[in-house]
Amino acid sequence: MSERVAVRGLMAIAAREVSERVALLGLAVVVAGVPFIGPWIGIGDRPLLGVLLGVVMVFAAAVLTGSSVIASDLAEGRLGFFFSRPVPWWSIWGGKMLAAIVLTFLAGAIVLGPSALAGDWGLPPGGWWVRVLVPGLIAVIGTVNVLAVGYRARSLWFAADLAMTGGLVWIVVRTSRGLITWGVWAISYDFITTALWVLAAAVTVAGAAQVARGRADITRSHRVMSIALWAVLTPVALGYAAWGTWVQRMGPADVRSVLSAWSAPKGSWPAHAWSFRARRPTQRVPASIWNAWRKSIRGSRPSIGKAPLRA
Repeated sequence: MSERVAVRGLMAIAAREVSERVALLGLAVVVAGVPFIGPWIGIGDRPLLGVLLGVVMVFAAAVLTGSSVIASDLAEGRLGFFFSRPVPWWSIWGGKMLAAIVLTFLAGAIVLGPSALAGDWGLPPGGWWVRVLVPGLIAVIGTVNVLAVGYRARSLWFAADLAMTGGLVWIVVRTSRGLITWGVWAISYDFITTALWVLAAAVTVAGAAQVARGRADITRSHRVMSIALWAVLTPVALGYAAWGTWVQRMGPADVRSVLSAWSAPKGSWPAHAWSFRARRPTQRVPASIWNAWRKSIRGSRPSIGKAPLRA
């Protein structure tokens, strides 16, 4: 089969999925008028109401499309119809996911567009669309698809999925709290956008494997999807934990320079210091200053303003 035929099949499947859910866009049109009508009858402030309804609409559309474009057809036995057509698996998966993304984006644009044109809020910078919106939509839609397939499969694999989710979340949260304690802001914009892209990549790989290997069998699809998902997320979470442990285990050789030192708020140690860390520092600090800084942290846990980062 030529790639042109496969792409045509992908677009045809996407158009079919969008046409079956066009009512979602009609709902978005109705919701888009609420910020302009609501203040007249005493319901909320127009700028705030417009943004709030837009965010709610985006998440609602992502949940509705993510839970239905593949999971419902798989559970009800309709996915086999697409495999009986002369199209490859990636046309089926790509067409359905494209429809979900397009519907979610259009629903949000319909609600938020009038408010933006009215000057209630400004469009975010260009980098935000690539770093937040794109991975965010893919991550939410893919995650909902994973949950929907797991729930509809009704197997012990779903319990294992929940256990793995809890374990990895605990690892990430524990590592992030430790990094924040040491002054590394692990909930910064860069960390969040990286996490979004990692999650988007994981659910994309899992969804593709689900359709490619599981095909129309929901039990096999769920098993393949789970293996692919955790094969991506587990090494990433463990790598993040290892990096966090590495950052928090400083020694005198890791200190590049002492930026400041003064009396510790508690204990008998005379000083603590702020410093940057380097794998191979160009200069060392006296052990007495390092020990004073380390002991003051352990004794009084002062707030460290400059993050002890490795260069």
